[in-house]
Amino acid sequence: MRNAGFSQLCCMPKPLDIIRNTRKRLSEMADGHTLEQLNRIPEKYNNNLAWNLGHVVASQQVLCYELSALPPTAVRLRTPF
Repeated sequence: MRNAGFSQLCCMPKPLDIIRNTRKRLSEMADGHTLEQLNRIPEKYNNNLAWNLGHVVASQQVLCYELSALPPTAVRLRTPF
């Protein structure tokens, strides 16, 4: 049985609280920056803050579904415009 230990843990509220809190903090972090700041690519880096924030959310989503063995669903993203 694939990831049997995690499927029992997944029913507990703590993992969902971690996901919820992480996304809340990321949203708060993004709200503290202008669109220009979020899209600026710093010197010696390949990506901007917006890309990195999106990468964290997408990676978290993939890990959650992979570890739960559930099929992923589309995520409705909140846009600032």
